[in-house]
Amino acid sequence: MKRTKLTAIAAALLIAGTSVSCGSKKSSDTSSSEQETTAAVTAEPSEETTAEGTETSSAEVTTAPAETTAPQTTTAAETTAAATESAADAPKAADGYTDSIAIAQDFYKAYLDHDPEKVYSMFDTEEIKGYNALMKDELDGQDPEKVFSKSVIVDAIGQSMDSISEIMAAYSDSPGDTWSVPVTADDIEEPEKESLDEFNGDLKTKYTQAAVINYIFYRNSANEEAFTGNSSAYLMRDGKWYLSFSSLMQSELLNYIDL
Repeated sequence: MKRTKLTAIAAALLIAGTSVSCGSKKSSDTSSSEQETTAAVTAEPSEETTAEGTETSSAEVTTAPAETTAPQTTTAAETTAAATESAADAPKAADGYTDSIAIAQDFYKAYLDHDPEKVYSMFDTEEIKGYNALMKDELDGQDPEKVFSKSVIVDAIGQSMDSISEIMAAYSDSPGDTWSVPVTADDIEEPEKESLDEFNGDLKTKYTQAAVINYIFYRNSANEEAFTGNSSAYLMRDGKWYLSFSSLMQSELLNYIDL
C-alpha cells in the first residue's frame, strides 16, 4: 500500500505518531509537565460527557480499577455481524461536542473503560467519507468502505485499547489500582491555519478549527506511576467538535489493520 497521501494527512494535523511510553516504571522519571498535572488526579470518577455535547464538571477522566490480567481483544465478529458494513454508517453530523476539552475527556475515558464503540461514535461522517475518497487510489483496487468498514475500525480501536491496558497492568501494583487521564487546556495545541487548510483541501472538508493533543499522561492514583499515552486530534464543523478519524488512523489504528 502506498503511503504518500497518508503521510500528507498526518503532517497536515501535526500528529507526530503514537506517543505511548513503555519505559521502566519509575515515578522519578516523569517530566515536569507530568508533575504539574499531578494535583488534578483524584480517586473519584468525573461525570461522563455524552455524545450530544454535555460537558463534564472536571478536567479529569477516571475509570474503574485496571485489571492486571491480559486484556481481551475485541473481534470483528463481536462488534458487528456485517463484515462489509460501510463506514458511512458513522454518527450523523448533528452529533458532536460543544467543547474540545469535553470530547478529549470522553475519548480517554473510553480508552480507560475499553469502549471502542464509544470512540467510533465520536467520528464525523464527513471526514470518514473524505478519508475513504482520498485513500481509494492507495488501496490497490480495494474498496475503502470495506477496508475501513466500521467493524474493522472498531476492532482496531479495541486492539489499541488492549495495548494501553497492557501498559497500565505493567504500571499497576494490584487489580484495585485506579487510573485517570487528566485533560486540561494546557494539553491542547491548535495547528496553524495553513495546516488545517491543507487538511480540508485533501479531504474536501470544511472544518474551521482543530485541536491536537500530542502528549497526555495516564496516571495511577494508587502508586502515582504515570506513562505517556496515545495522541489524539479533534476537528470543529458547524460549531461541533469531533474526534479526527484521519489522525487516529495515522497515529494509531493503521498499526492494527491488515492492508
